[in-house]
Amino acid sequence: MKDFKKQVVVDITESQTIVELSYLLQKYDSEIFILNVSKNHVQEINPKSILGLATLQLKNGTEITVRAVGDDAEEAVMEVTKFLQSAKHTD
Repeated sequence: MKDFKKQVVVDITESQTIVELSYLLQKYDSEIFILNVSKNHVQEINPKSILGLATLQLKNGTEITVRAVGDDAEEAVMEVTKFLQSAKHTD
């Protein structure tokens, strides 16, 4: 089983919603996690869960770690990365 992770700085547009990210990730078999460490508070959630994403409260400029375990782990992490950095690619 593959394990892949990547550091990401969140940069999303105002039109994006966490629901979209959750739906995008449903096609992956891997277990996916987003780890947010801020102000001595550690939170790791499953972004396939809308409730988990809502509790994460992602803001632009936040550095997070995206990790996945499974056969399509790298593809899943790259999907999350692409979504969370989409504002950088819309010029």
